[in-house]
Amino acid sequence: MANRIVHFDIGCRDKQTTSAFYAGVFGWEIGKGANAFSLAIKEAGIDGQIVALGHEPHNYVMLYVEVDDISTTLAEAERRGGGNVIGPVPLGGGRRFAWLKDTEGTLVGVIDNKG
Repeated sequence: MANRIVHFDIGCRDKQTTSAFYAGVFGWEIGKGANAFSLAIKEAGIDGQIVALGHEPHNYVMLYVEVDDISTTLAEAERRGGGNVIGPVPLGGGRRFAWLKDTEGTLVGVIDNKG
């Protein structure tokens, strides 16, 4: 399936407290993340993480859609009245991510393999 949801973030101020909450409520196994800001959720249907950015936004849920090319997707979002909020940002391994906003201001993440 093209343009499928492949990842999610749950933003918070305190990773340990938030991780304990979701582990308790949903039984998710939460382990070390890819960086100091996140803890990986290991038993979800799609990859996800608990993220503490250390700045606004603190509390959010972000879905990431896998796209062929972030630059093309961001240009199309802007053409249709949305906009680019963050990125593209390199993730390593040739992946990049960005946050776009739709015409209502809702944020959606996009991720590609075009490093």
